[in-house]
Parts: sequence; C-alpha cells; structure tokens
Amino acid sequence: MSSAIGHDTRGQDRTTREEPPGRSWRGARALVLRLHFYAGVFVAPFLLVAALTGLIYTFTPQLDQLVYGEQLRVEQSGGQARPLAEQITAARSAHPEGTLASVTTPAGPRHTTRVVLSVPELGERQRTVFVDPYTARVRGELTTWYGSTPLTTWLDDLHRNLHLGETGRLYSEVAASWLGVVVAGGLVLWLGRCRGQRAGSARGVLLPDRGAKGVRRTRSFHAATGVWLALGLFFLSATGLTWSHYAGERFGQLLDAVKGRAPELDTLLPGAEPPDGAEGGEHAGHGGTPKAADADPAAFDSALAAARAAGLGGTVEVTPPADASSAWVVAQNDNAQGLDGQGPGPRRLAHPAPAGSRGRSAGRGGAWAGRCRYSG
Repeated sequence: MSSAIGHDTRGQDRTTREEPPGRSWRGARALVLRLHFYAGVFVAPFLLVAALTGLIYTFTPQLDQLVYGEQLRVEQSGGQARPLAEQITAARSAHPEGTLASVTTPAGPRHTTRVVLSVPELGERQRTVFVDPYTARVRGELTTWYGSTPLTTWLDDLHRNLHLGETGRLYSEVAASWLGVVVAGGLVLWLGRCRGQRAGSARGVLLPDRGAKGVRRTRSFHAATGVWLALGLFFLSATGLTWSHYAGERFGQLLDAVKGRAPELDTLLPGAEPPDGAEGGEHAGHGGTPKAADADPAAFDSALAAARAAGLGGTVEVTPPADASSAWVVAQNDNAQGLDGQGPGPRRLAHPAPAGSRGRSAGRGGAWAGRCRYSG
C-alpha cells in the first residue's frame, strides 16, 4: 500500500509541474503585445512625417511654380530663342562667381533656360541662374541641389532625416527597420485572437467586428485596417531602407555585385588617358568641385546641335568636359515609354552623329535618358 501511495504522490507532483494548456501562448502573446505597442510608439512619428512629406513631395512641381514662378517662367513666349551663348553671357555678366557647370534648355515655351554655376562656398549645392530664352534677360537665381529648388530640397531633407542631420537619418533608418516588426507583430496578435474567438474565418480576419463595444471595437478596426495595409507597409519598409545610410550602402554593394545599376556614359575621349583622380563618369562637372575655367559659350550651341542631330530632342542638359580628355555630355529626360514597347531598363541605341561626335542613349529608372557624347 505504501508503494501505491508513493506512486500516486509522484503522479500528482508531475501534474502540478505541467503547464496548463495555452499558458505558453499567453506568455508569448504578452511579449509580442508589448513589443508591438512600444515599437509602434517609436515608429509612429516617423511614419506620419514620411507619409505627409511624401504626399506633399508629389506636388513639388506645382509648388515650385507657385513659389518660384518669377524665376521658372517667362512673361511672354513665342518667337525665336536666342543662342545659348548669348544666354550664358547674360547669366555670367550678372553672376561672375564660380564656374559654369551646365546649361539646361527650357522645359516648355513658357519656361526659362537654367545656367548652373559651381560655387565653392555652396559645397555640393549650386547656383542656378534663370534666363529668358527669348530676350536673354536674367530673371533671377536660386541655390539648387542637383536641379532641385530650395523648397524641394527642404521637403526632401524633412522626408529623409526630419532636418536633424545624421541623427535624423539614423532614426529614420531604425524606424523603417522596425516598421516590419510592428506589422508582423500585429498580424500575429490578430490572427491568434481570430483563431480563438472568431472561428478563424476569412471574414473574421479581414473585417472588423461590428458587434464589439468600446475598446474591443476600436482594436478590431485597428487590426482589420492593419491587415489590409500590411503588404504596403512591408513594401514601404523595404524600399525605405534602400535609401537609408547603412542598409542603403549594403543595397548599393548588392547592385554593384550583380551589375544592376543603370549604365553610365563613358565620357573619356578615344585614345585619351584619364587624369589621376578623375571620376570620368557621367556626373563630371556636378557637385562642389568646379572646373578650372569656363568653357567657351559658343561651344554649348555646337554641342547642342550635335545632340539634336544625334536624335536627342526635348529638354536637354549640356555639360562641358571636366578636362581635356573628356567629352561634352548632353543628357535628355523623356518620361515616355519607348516605341518598341520595351519597359524601363537599360538599353543603348546607336545614333547617327556628325564628324567628331558620338551618340547613344541609355534608360534610367522609369524614364528614358538619352545622352550624346560630343568631342567638339
């Protein structure tokens, strides 16, 4: 009898030590709930600012026209445009500082020509002088960043780093990283609750519980909205990280490894040797490092004529050579899809070019970018 009693006691001890059903899930759920809440509090300010500034950023062309209409538009359109050389001379007479970096032709009949100057005091920013193409009269100047107006640049900085510099950029990167964790945690919590209380039906997962009251009703609408937005939020987190500091650098290394970047136009002249320390890429002449002296203004008209003959129409940017071993670069942006039906992506076409010039085009992102190399 004593052995039987001892056996029953050991069985009772094992029963006591066993966890009740569902206890492990309740503990995990409490952890996920706290993680979801605190991470959400951390991510919410970034998400709100990024959404609002991203929405406003889509209207920057209209905002620029509203704020900088005096510089961007001409008073009267029509007639024959003056040669680029005359417009450049007018711009340099009004602003002799810095060196001539590039010239962008008007985007339409009522728009101005942009004469871009590299000024050492502005760092990576530039001074853009706006000239009436019909009268060669200077209509004003702005400090620009790769062609963006001060307003667009301000909104871009707010979107990227909340105007907090490197601290804001790191916060944005961490918040974008945790956004996926917040969404995944919310899905786990809601699916677990639906399985236990709402029979796990698709309707119970995708739609809020209209019969609930108070906090349960609010939580139900919050969760159902999150389910519908989950895919977009995951996409926002992943794409946002590609523009961040550390994750974006890794993404760039991956693109380099698989050769996934858009092709760059080689500006080195045939038979020429690149100077020591020269970048030699298509962005030569941009940024805060000016060239030694201005190119001849008349040469801009020659380069533009060669580009037109090579098939580059519309608005183009004419960039003088960075040194004696480099060619002129004329870049065209065209948002229309190619006539051959090909989607956006790298492509190169040979264009007939006059003697002493070369022509080809390459696709960049969602827009075709045609570039002509002119050796003068």
